[in-house]
Amino acid sequence: MRKTVKLTISFMLVLALLAVPTTGSFAEAEAIFVDGLCISNEPAAANSDISTKTTAYSTDDIPPPQIGDVNGDAKTDNLDAALVLKLDAGLIDYLPVNAPIEPLSSELEDKIRLDYWTNYLGEEEGGTSVWDQTIEDVRITRYYGCFSGCEIVYIDDNGPQEEGSHRVWVGNHGFYYEVGREALAYKDGEFYTFPEAFNAGYLTPNDIYALGPRMPLSRLENTTHIYDMGDYNFDEKIDNLDAARILRYDAGFDE
Repeated sequence: MRKTVKLTISFMLVLALLAVPTTGSFAEAEAIFVDGLCISNEPAAANSDISTKTTAYSTDDIPPPQIGDVNGDAKTDNLDAALVLKLDAGLIDYLPVNAPIEPLSSELEDKIRLDYWTNYLGEEEGGTSVWDQTIEDVRITRYYGCFSGCEIVYIDDNGPQEEGSHRVWVGNHGFYYEVGREALAYKDGEFYTFPEAFNAGYLTPNDIYALGPRMPLSRLENTTHIYDMGDYNFDEKIDNLDAARILRYDAGFDE
């Protein structure tokens, strides 16, 4: 029986590797830009099982985090195993869910910083705050991409902040931060936390699911482990062992 399982896994590994071409068919976010402003995007694959709406959403619509879903289609299957094998073999430089993001234009970055200074912090343009900082101290230190017209940014300034790590939960997705600040969704000059943006319908279930791989994320049932997409056996490496575990799951051998 054990020999049969090993042969089955090996055969599935070969089939999975052949199933995915090196280029051209990965699930990738497509954004529409007008004068540097992101209007809309589709962060999940076209054949994704994730539900979509045009109004406010329920957290029940968000699929749970899937560490093996490296192509972002809300499934963990042989296609994901093939991609992990390609990464391990050096045939690709990154997994589709971790594809490089086009940076913000300088004009849009300046606009976000100004709106953060005036609209979010409530300061006056050209003025100095009570903490002796100016707009020049406002820095976009991380940009996570555009999701449904929202620019997702992590902004630093020299003002006081709470110390200690914390998590921001949206349904079963917990976004982890080592300090008191958190990433924000920027839309139409205003800033929203992820729960606020989701509850308002600005961020969709697709967006929350797709944001997970781009940010430190922890499972609801394991709030102490931060994981990397594709590291299915949690050994801090992404290799053929992870591909084998993904195939076992896809074949129904593991739950």
